Amino acid sequence: MNAKQHYVEIMVGIQRDAKWFKQLRDELRCRGVRWIDNSIAQYHVTVAFMEEIVDSKEVCEVLESFYFHSQVMLDKIEVFTDFSGKNNVISLSSTNVPNEFKNNVNVLRQQLTEIGCIINSDFRFHVTLGIVDAAKMSIEEIRKAIANIPSPDNFSTLEYVRFVQRKGHQVVWSNVESDITYILKNRKVRFISPLGYFDYTTFGNFCFGENGVMYLITNNSQYTYYHKPDVLPFSLWSVVPVIYAGVDTGVSDDTGREIFTGDIVTLDDKFTSLVNYLHWEDEPSLAGDNCDYLFSMSQVSLHVEGTAFSNMTNEMFERFNHGHIYCVTSQFYQNGLSRDEVIRMAKLAFCNPHFVTDLNIISKYSAIYADIEEEMSGNPRIVYIASNVEYENYDGEMVRDIFADNLPKDYDGEYYSIDIVDADTTAGQLKKPFEDFIAYAHSHPALKFILCDFKDSLNYSIRRREIYDIIKPLKTVLDYNIRNIVLPAWIYFDLMEYE
Repeated sequence: MNAKQHYVEIMVGIQRDAKWFKQLRDELRCRGVRWIDNSIAQYHVTVAFMEEIVDSKEVCEVLESFYFHSQVMLDKIEVFTDFSGKNNVISLSSTNVPNEFKNNVNVLRQQLTEIGCIINSDFRFHVTLGIVDAAKMSIEEIRKAIANIPSPDNFSTLEYVRFVQRKGHQVVWSNVESDITYILKNRKVRFISPLGYFDYTTFGNFCFGENGVMYLITNNSQYTYYHKPDVLPFSLWSVVPVIYAGVDTGVSDDTGREIFTGDIVTLDDKFTSLVNYLHWEDEPSLAGDNCDYLFSMSQVSLHVEGTAFSNMTNEMFERFNHGHIYCVTSQFYQNGLSRDEVIRMAKLAFCNPHFVTDLNIISKYSAIYADIEEEMSGNPRIVYIASNVEYENYDGEMVRDIFADNLPKDYDGEYYSIDIVDADTTAGQLKKPFEDFIAYAHSHPALKFILCDFKDSLNYSIRRREIYDIIKPLKTVLDYNIRNIVLPAWIYFDLMEYE
């Protein structure tokens, strides 16, 4: 394909190392699938394919008047045939595309049409992951091959819009190429974790909420204790408030240390200030008050003195204001900090942020237990499996059978019942109830749930395959490090053995 094609696209972050994506690629290996190279095409939702445009400048002006900021859970894999009929497209989509986003797309496409752009194809919300020749692999064959892929749960913010010209999948021109490079090209993003350390992530694994707070989307066991369920409901990923602490500039100092925005750097042993990007430049610079020096102006060296995160407080995890932490901003004012004082404060936060108040570190629970009586600290809720059939006992009361081998003695706290549903097998009876329990527990991270043992009470066949089928839904607890659920130790070890 030699002709240039014109697109309006919204960039999407895809977690390529996610279990579902790895399994998808494995299942379709050696089947002729051409997977999208994110370094070339970059994952995106196509808002409009324009067969003809009148003026690139007018398209850019229309885009500048639009503001997209929606959050979406990409949770289903779709397969369809493209408009040419020659290729089958393997894509990621969503069961719940935000209405606000769909309305903005409709208005934007209408305005592009009004300035003379020809748009003949309908909008279809999807992110292309791979393409395969329809003559080599039919839609039915693809669907059969990927039938057992776990449901995706890829969170992304729909915000970064660009107008591009392509030859095939290769971008040959973009109106915001420097911005997209800055945001997407494998740059590490630094943040301050709830444990008080610097840590790093990449685009697609975080978002920004109200009050400037950065939310990490993670299953890291260090952070899942700090999950805020209201930010991203209906997901098993943990959403953790952190403090944004800069992005990798792609430049190293004279010691080889990576330089991030938010660092305090000395240029040529003359000027010391905050690293940031000026609005009108593509390269990083010293950008404190009255100290705008591009890195390219350096004749001798750049040296990291430390970071600007030397005056932190717990409140910044709930409401973040850069102005409260950048000591360097007062350096060039009359009676402001001296350069030596700026360097001294920066060194306090050289390797880790410096907190002036103590952090609130959450007490952690065990993930598994051998003796339930030893896990009763923290006011837990005891979880047991119960029959869905009621019957009248000898006292005339309606009761249900409870399947719990080790209910703790003298317990007077709250219980959670996992109610069996009708199905042909024990595994089928428990699959959905287990999933519902896990979702409930994850949406209540402040509570501790201890699952009672049930192997003897259920009295099912001891064939190991059947045991695995029954406990398989509980592997989600381990995959997502949902640490407020405590499991019997044998479940953990059996799941690990089968894995």
